[in-house]
Amino acid sequence: MTTRMSTLLSRDGGRSTRRLAVAVLLGLVAAGILTGCSVAGNEANSWLASKPIVESTELRLTGCEALCDPRVEGTIADDATEGDVRALVQDATSYLADSTADGLRISLNYHNVTLSVGTDAQQAEQDADLVFTVLHDDRVESAGLGWDVPLVYTAPATMTAVFRDYGTEVPVAVMATESDEHGAFMLVTDDGRPCASTGLLLAAFDTLITDPAVAGVDLSVCRSLAVTIGDSTGREPMLAHLQPLAADPALTGITVEILQDYQAKIVLTGGAVAPTP
Repeated sequence: MTTRMSTLLSRDGGRSTRRLAVAVLLGLVAAGILTGCSVAGNEANSWLASKPIVESTELRLTGCEALCDPRVEGTIADDATEGDVRALVQDATSYLADSTADGLRISLNYHNVTLSVGTDAQQAEQDADLVFTVLHDDRVESAGLGWDVPLVYTAPATMTAVFRDYGTEVPVAVMATESDEHGAFMLVTDDGRPCASTGLLLAAFDTLITDPAVAGVDLSVCRSLAVTIGDSTGREPMLAHLQPLAADPALTGITVEILQDYQAKIVLTGGAVAPTP
């Protein structure tokens, strides 16, 4: 076996040896990158785990083929007091503000809310206020806060009411709870400011989500309304239903679409049917 291996190496001019050496070198480099990148993550993970109200933590490395961007996630004990949670949010904010690590993020799970912590102390206080507002709102099943657009899950029947309460001043995305049997419903603000079409579109949204022929509704207030139907038999009835809405002068500039299998089939512009690609 040794003789055969030596013969093979000599035949390829040592290319196998060089390939092996390169593979080993790349492995060492990757390990070095991983170690260097994960130092900040390990430190943040240890720091968060040391907090008395934190029950568990998890470190994840994302981006660059999982070799950088450490993300630390901590789960807060259910019996933690509001004061303790607010203090932890501020501490985590200060930790990130002082950190020089690129891509380091900290998120906190508390009951049914996940908060992505930032670096601004004033924003952290506002985020903490929203956390406890959501926690005391029985309509909210779960929420992801601290992102550019907060995400709130609720039952379809309460989506527009929750949207009105949370999305009139700041951007927000309201989604039907994943466990709901009705389908995929999503309601999003564009910039947090209501427009002339808001009330009309919200009323249409409430009607559409109760229609058994509708599999999903995606409403981006002041921009677009996309209705997904279950099968082709619902296309004409839905077209008849949506044409008057699309023709309303208050919806000028709003794109209204009818989709099947989440692919655009009909686009309405000013009530007229526009061809799809």
